[in-house]
Amino acid sequence: MAVTASTKHSSFSITSCLRSSSSSSNPPSPSFSVLSPSAITSLLKQTTLHIPDLTPLFRRWPSALSPHYPGLARNFDKTLDKLFSSSPNVSPARAAVVRQKMAEINIPLFASLWWPSSSLPKLEAMAEYTLWLFLWDDDLDGANSAPESEDTPPASPTRQSGHGSDQSELEELSQRVLEYAKHHLGVSVDTDTTAEEAPTEVTKIARAPLNALRESGNWGMVKRLMGELEFYMECCGTEQKYLNTRIPAAHTEGREREEEEKLPGVQEYWDCRMGTSAVGTYAALTEYMIGVELPNEIFEMLEMKTMWFEVNRNISYINDTISLKKELNSSLHSLIPVTMTETGQEPQDIINGFVLALQTSAENFDRAAESLMAEVANKKQYTDRVRLDVQEYIDGLRFMMTGSFYWSLASDRYDVARYIQENRSLVIPLMT
Repeated sequence: MAVTASTKHSSFSITSCLRSSSSSSNPPSPSFSVLSPSAITSLLKQTTLHIPDLTPLFRRWPSALSPHYPGLARNFDKTLDKLFSSSPNVSPARAAVVRQKMAEINIPLFASLWWPSSSLPKLEAMAEYTLWLFLWDDDLDGANSAPESEDTPPASPTRQSGHGSDQSELEELSQRVLEYAKHHLGVSVDTDTTAEEAPTEVTKIARAPLNALRESGNWGMVKRLMGELEFYMECCGTEQKYLNTRIPAAHTEGREREEEEKLPGVQEYWDCRMGTSAVGTYAALTEYMIGVELPNEIFEMLEMKTMWFEVNRNISYINDTISLKKELNSSLHSLIPVTMTETGQEPQDIINGFVLALQTSAENFDRAAESLMAEVANKKQYTDRVRLDVQEYIDGLRFMMTGSFYWSLASDRYDVARYIQENRSLVIPLMT
């Protein structure tokens, strides 16, 4: 891989990062102590993030690329062509721009790294499911960005008019999407046939993967997935409340008083992020992807809940760090700006803390996994087949974490590959 950024900081490592984090007991710099969102934005755009080589943290877990990746990529390209050539009420120019935006995510690589042992049909189903979530997420983000023009395409070519700008409309739409999901997953108790029809063009993409999950016959998995989808939609709504809440901007001499976004506290942010990440939905459907069906009571064990929590934390830490440069163009609703606002820490100190948190999270996951395997082994009602399936599922969660990490580095959505140094650290200038 070509190195395009300076290697001046070649000695930067996890060790130095952890040492800096653990020894930093001084109070925050006064310049970072009480800052408005606009001041946070200004400071971040003058910042260069130094992220150490994190591969040692991920080498403890398995990683692989599906042999189906080339075929999946070809088939997914056809899916994008079909979707964006038939988008209603959207100009071809706009549809082409958004199609390119979705192509840059490289969803086939995402699926191929997360579930490298899955069959091609299952990977195709998860690629469509993931496309649906990305379009929904970008659709909501677009509803809070600048008004559209011919030169500024909407986040999604299938956005319903104004559906993200009004909180009550969003809540109503989210409920209709959930009813649609329940219907196609086969868990709806409502006989209303309107739930069969997708409330938006974007939601139609979810039909095939939802039907495939229903046809698996794993009703425990399906119900867990539905619960996580409900949590996802609830947290998306909470996030939109923050994005739609404006507060008076700090007075700047020579400028009229403006409004800026309201940021949550760190704990409030995490409470919401655990849902908006959608990681819980993927943890639920991983049973289907790797072809196992665990006893439902295993998912109620503390060790399993701990692993789900740590998988979510791991993926969210990585995503919020690597995506910051991209997110600064639209919002500060991300972990680094939120932490700066609440704690007064400088960005690099926050990154150092994240690395320590990632290491702790990995250790917590592995301890919980070891404890769960011991508990399953000691209970006579579980057969050898169940024990093997539990181990395979644990490895499936590990593939989620390594897959997310390596995909994040490679995806053009975040465009950070060019900032990888010779020592595999990242030096990311946030100026956009």
